Amino acid sequence: MSSTEKTRPCPSCGGAMTYGEREETVTYQGRSLTYLQPGWHCDVCDDGIVEGADNEIADAALHEVMAQAKNSPIPPLLV
Repeated sequence: MSSTEKTRPCPSCGGAMTYGEREETVTYQGRSLTYLQPGWHCDVCDDGIVEGADNEIADAALHEVMAQAKNSPIPPLLV
């Protein structure tokens, strides 16, 4: 299914999932970063599905929090 569809069934509870952004927090070695994660989100059980290009956001958030924990000089990947 693509993000152009309005809803899709949740594989966990059968409720309706909608595509949008939700706050997620990634933690690495005591450092945390909260970011907006696009994907399919269920309002019933709070489960989510991240697929395709949306995975790049999660990867960038993890990369950034790992750099912060290591005091790396790389610039932030998320705005």
